Amino acid sequence: MRVLAARRLNDKDCAVSLEVTGSHYELVAERIWEPEEGMGLALSDFSPPRVFADLPLSARQVRELVRAAVLTHRGEALPFPLEVPE
Repeated sequence: MRVLAARRLNDKDCAVSLEVTGSHYELVAERIWEPEEGMGLALSDFSPPRVFADLPLSARQVRELVRAAVLTHRGEALPFPLEVPE
């Protein structure tokens, strides 16, 4: 998987572009929240949910996808594209 880009959309959402097995996808991480110990995101908050659910991602790839969305939303610069092996 390659995370190609991510950008903050508003105070709660972040768009993420990725490539998985040669296909490109656009997901929106919705409702990113900021609890007392840092920002978070539930896996159910990726849309479209059907597309996200059907992606053949490993646990490590999902963690890195969530990380990229949260850090981008927070305003941190990441070195895109991010290569994330299985």
